[in-house]
Amino acid sequence: MKQLKLITTGLKYLMFIPLLMFVNCDNSEEMNQTGENMVQGNANVLRLMVAAVSSGSDATITKSGTTDTTSDSQCTMFQYPISFLLNVEDPQEKVINSDEELTTFINSLTSLNYVGFYFPIILTDYEGNKTQLDNLDDLEGTLELAVEVCSGADDNSDSDSDNSSDTDTDVNQGDNGGSDNDYTWCDKNQKKVSVCHNGNDICISVNALYQHLSQHKDCYLGPCDN
Repeated sequence: MKQLKLITTGLKYLMFIPLLMFVNCDNSEEMNQTGENMVQGNANVLRLMVAAVSSGSDATITKSGTTDTTSDSQCTMFQYPISFLLNVEDPQEKVINSDEELTTFINSLTSLNYVGFYFPIILTDYEGNKTQLDNLDDLEGTLELAVEVCSGADDNSDSDSDNSSDTDTDVNQGDNGGSDNDYTWCDKNQKKVSVCHNGNDICISVNALYQHLSQHKDCYLGPCDN
């Protein structure tokens, strides 16, 4: 009987081992996914996130769904909650639910901190269209271009109004059609810009601009006739 009991107990433990392996594997994959997307607390991508949600800044382009979204300076919105993993040793998950929480959290970081991103991160525009960002490169590139376009467009829109031009609002038009400074608003809310795509003018949200230009190397900012 004792031998049978030992065999039964052993079988129970053997049945429990696969469950432990599944749980550990699942947690390991989650940690690896975050580890691949980990940056120091002073990283440029975090600075861009703050620039995107900072009120009163020339680079302000983002507001949460809980705040006023009627400002002309706002081009995009983060979809909350957004989760981060703070620090490698003794890691802690930080869940962000608003622009204010995001700014406070990032401003509290130093170069001694390490922050892991949980993807995807979703951006939405004023029409409710969503852009999914699946990695750090897409997040940083999207925010960098959006901040540049929106802040530059706001500055030049003011100067255009002072000049009382009768033409459409062309912003930072240069001689080179492929220049990063060639953008023209193509909607009345000034949240989308013209892109020349295979010889045709298309209108793209600033959220989707980086991904589109990255995937279509023959496209460039501005109308095709520039």
